[in-house]
Amino acid sequence: MKSNSDFLTSSAIEDLRRFRLLVDQAPFCIHELDMDGHVLSMNPKGCGMLGLSSFAEVEGRPLSDFIEAACFPLVEKAFHKALAGEAIDFECDVLNTTGGFPASAHLFPLHNEAGEVTSLFGITVDVSQGAEALEHMRNSEKRYRQMFETNLAVKFILNPKTGRIVEANSAACEFYGYSAEEMAGMSLFDINVLSPGEIQSEMKKAVAEQRLIFEFKHRLKSGEVRDVEVLSGPIDTDEGVRLYSIVFDVTARKLAEQNLAKSEERVAFAIRGSDDGVWDEDLVTDKKYWSDRLKALLGYE
Repeated sequence: MKSNSDFLTSSAIEDLRRFRLLVDQAPFCIHELDMDGHVLSMNPKGCGMLGLSSFAEVEGRPLSDFIEAACFPLVEKAFHKALAGEAIDFECDVLNTTGGFPASAHLFPLHNEAGEVTSLFGITVDVSQGAEALEHMRNSEKRYRQMFETNLAVKFILNPKTGRIVEANSAACEFYGYSAEEMAGMSLFDINVLSPGEIQSEMKKAVAEQRLIFEFKHRLKSGEVRDVEVLSGPIDTDEGVRLYSIVFDVTARKLAEQNLAKSEERVAFAIRGSDDGVWDEDLVTDKKYWSDRLKALLGYE
């Protein structure tokens, strides 16, 4: 039977895998535009909806190349509203290699850490198949958002270059004792007891995927220090690589391991100091233990 720790770790790895594959596996077009309306990125489904076989065929092209001329004024208006900081929903006709299709689109701005708009993020759904596609999109967005926010595991996303925590879920806020606003403004250096240099070294290993699981000591708002096991790996976002981390409190396990080691040490000391012969047999492995004193009593010195 797997231990709780093994179960949680395998579950977290699967969670991380799903999170990272979300964009590539999404059943609708996900794309990013620069400030001039040129395509910076697009997922495989989006390329397929346009009738293209690879992202290279769409990279750098203006959004207008794929919009029906009659829809230009509407799309241009939505684009400028998004640049101004609004999240916009609109409908338009999209052109592809076989003609085109009616689409429902959602466009919203992406900000840097200073709050400035750096690009626009878009989701486009082919509505020629009716409301089913729209419902699928909403369910997908909700499901993957819940993976981060409502899961009981402690999770946060951080910038590996600065160590700044970009976002933390409610479980993380409860564990560390900070509000969501406080957590979002904190650095990993505020909670990890290692030196900044040691933390940077470990983050580089996580980004390079040289390691997935780490053991640290984290300090809570109360000042209490807890032993934690951290599953951390890189995810690609529109603002660059971020580290997606899942934290498990292993303080109780560590304490139990320490107590067990001390207990075993006391037993070993008692056996060595006793004049009695002691033997033990593991019924599972069939491994046998004979104390030195028993060997001497039986003449096997």
